[in-house]
Amino acid sequence: MNAADGSDVEADDPTWGTSPKDVLYFWRPFTSLDRRAEVGRKMLTVVVVWFVILVVIVGLLVALTN
Repeated sequence: MNAADGSDVEADDPTWGTSPKDVLYFWRPFTSLDRRAEVGRKMLTVVVVWFVILVVIVGLLVALTN
């Protein structure tokens, strides 16, 4: 069940798209545009969450060092 063997990873694994390595396979052909949109939204959510976490950590560090 990985993209290298040609299997349909995004259809087999409902958590597909939540790992940074999945970005490497994002642009390979999908079975449907709906699935591409779903995975894209999932990846965008992950990126936004990590960005918010990073901003909070940096904000705390700045607040603690002043």
